[in-house]
Amino acid sequence: MGFTTLFAYKYGETFRNPVIAKTMAYSNLVMAQMFNVFDARSAEMPTPISQNKLLVPSVAISIATLLATIYINPIANIFGNAKLSLTDWLIVFVSSGIISRI
Repeated sequence: MGFTTLFAYKYGETFRNPVIAKTMAYSNLVMAQMFNVFDARSAEMPTPISQNKLLVPSVAISIATLLATIYINPIANIFGNAKLSLTDWLIVFVSSGIISRI
């Protein structure tokens, strides 16, 4: 997760600006955790996602909170985040999702 977060930051810093880079790193770390929560189930006794009724709503709330800290101006100003472009989000999703496939 650390490597992909650093990658997202360096991409943002190189091709955009430092505020975008920080926001991309933050988004990458949160999204990597969201992917990780679905992979972190027990290998000995795999439990279907449908058995944990709070898992999907919890992930949805976490993603909504992430989006709020980026796209709702008063909150974004407190956190010092900037709005991400579609390309930025693509980089975030690919880099954060790849860790769960390794």
